[in-house]
Amino acid sequence: MVQTPQQDREDVGDGCVRTVQQTRDMARGFLSVAPPHRETETHAVLLVVSELFTNALQHAGNVTGFGLQAGEGTVTVAAVVPYSLGLTPKD
Repeated sequence: MVQTPQQDREDVGDGCVRTVQQTRDMARGFLSVAPPHRETETHAVLLVVSELFTNALQHAGNVTGFGLQAGEGTVTVAAVVPYSLGLTPKD
């Protein structure tokens, strides 16, 4: 379930993405199709994926969507959390 940040999200509460390892595996699959120029960039994306997903779980308790998007020289990583838990997005 790799989605771009602009796409609608489906709830992944069905167990599709529960662990950091699953998100890293998804990122590896994504990067195999849209590979960066250097191996260090792959490691950087995997680190961002791990940190973002871990922080989302730690602070929101759940992740309802996860996405990766490749651009010219960039990879955007997005984790969607359930703001209905009383959290509010920061500007």
